Amino acid sequence: MQPVFDLFTAEDLFNEIKITFYKYKKEHNKDMCKLLFMIMGLNHLREWIAPGFHARNNAKGTTDAEKFYVDIYDNTDEDTNTSNFKIINELCNHSKHFNTLNKKTSCKYETMDEWDDMDSIINFDRGSVSKCLVENKDGDMVDIIDIIERAILYYDANWFSKKH
Repeated sequence: MQPVFDLFTAEDLFNEIKITFYKYKKEHNKDMCKLLFMIMGLNHLREWIAPGFHARNNAKGTTDAEKFYVDIYDNTDEDTNTSNFKIINELCNHSKHFNTLNKKTSCKYETMDEWDDMDSIINFDRGSVSKCLVENKDGDMVDIIDIIERAILYYDANWFSKKH
């Protein structure tokens, strides 16, 4: 019997996230299910890399996987002066625990004439989402696509492209 999901490694999950990201990026009307999957997946991917590790009490980790677990959270992108992973982590925790989100978020909606996919519409009064913005630590509103893309690049360059 085949498993429901053919995900056996962190890299399997990472590849699914990348495939979803490239589809999402191309869409004019953004599929919120894809966005939720990417946010949840990128947030929990580090737990697949370092299962059982929790960076409590300023733990730095002893294995490469544990050190990566800490580093991705603490990393600040040089170009944007933003921790992309922290934004993803906050969005994920907000969506799964209904925590208060300490960041402003915004979506740009399209008129009915601009809808490509009726099935992607969650709220017909608002319309279809064409862009999602989130506040970075400087208070600027940035496209969630940029945050996700930079997180994917960080995972790739600092974990998946390296031999462990």
